[in-house]
Amino acid sequence: MADIEQRPAASVPADQLSILRHALGVGEDGCSPSYRNHFVTGEGGRDHALCMALVAAGLMTRYSGNALSGGSDVFGATNAGRVAAVGTSPKLTPGERRYNEYLRTDSNLSFIDWLRSPYCPRFTSPRVKRAPTIPSDRRHLSPQECTNG
Repeated sequence: MADIEQRPAASVPADQLSILRHALGVGEDGCSPSYRNHFVTGEGGRDHALCMALVAAGLMTRYSGNALSGGSDVFGATNAGRVAAVGTSPKLTPGERRYNEYLRTDSNLSFIDWLRSPYCPRFTSPRVKRAPTIPSDRRHLSPQECTNG
């Protein structure tokens, strides 16, 4: 059972992961805060079969339907299901992180103006090598002349 609790989102099929995330209300990327834990579906449907597969994997629990659910089964994510749904979020590129930061600032600036403003944090990637700067007295020279002289 310990291996189920550590199951990453990458090992859950996309259609099942979508149901888990919908049940928890965390959005398709799994990054929004969870505000619920239920998924209602009736027998015979595609979603019901997916939920039953999640129950078999230990990621959801099945509750019998009642008058409130219209007789349809109610499924809830287990702790292992929560980990699978939100445990791994997609890797964002520096540009996506910068745009998300822009959205969080809620400024009156356009995105391009925000990028040029002092409010924009400078994201750097450890993999990106910065070009060497050319001294101001050599800016009129070509790069080859700068390295040779």
